[in-house]
Amino acid sequence: MGAAVFVGPAADLTVAARRFTETLGFSRGVAEQMRQCIERRAGAAWSAFDAAALAPALSVPLLVVHDRADAEVPWQHGMILARAWRGAEMLMTDGLGHRRILRDPNVVAAATTFLSARTVRRGLARVATVDAEEALLGLAH
Repeated sequence: MGAAVFVGPAADLTVAARRFTETLGFSRGVAEQMRQCIERRAGAAWSAFDAAALAPALSVPLLVVHDRADAEVPWQHGMILARAWRGAEMLMTDGLGHRRILRDPNVVAAATTFLSARTVRRGLARVATVDAEEALLGLAH
């Protein structure tokens, strides 16, 4: 079954994509080409990526981590997902924004603890003895 951690997620891909293209100054035509390219690569319509609509049917344990100061994806998106996803947990942070949240040791620890607890419950052996927090932080460099 597994488990998942979403950090600063967008509940509505349409809104997130529009903000992204507007921030970069893309024209509507370029934004439309981006959407079409994603649909072709994924082999699915844009509507298939509506996380809030998909969430009620999903049962994988989920931890949503979102910062109240996220200027790129408002924290309300994370809350929408956590409420729509059966059994999801929500961790709110303050002052980390959309990018620093990924390097915050407390966030990394919470994510690894959440995932590790679900791995142990499923009876999976630990693959490596490397400290998970150090491994994740090492990847962020």
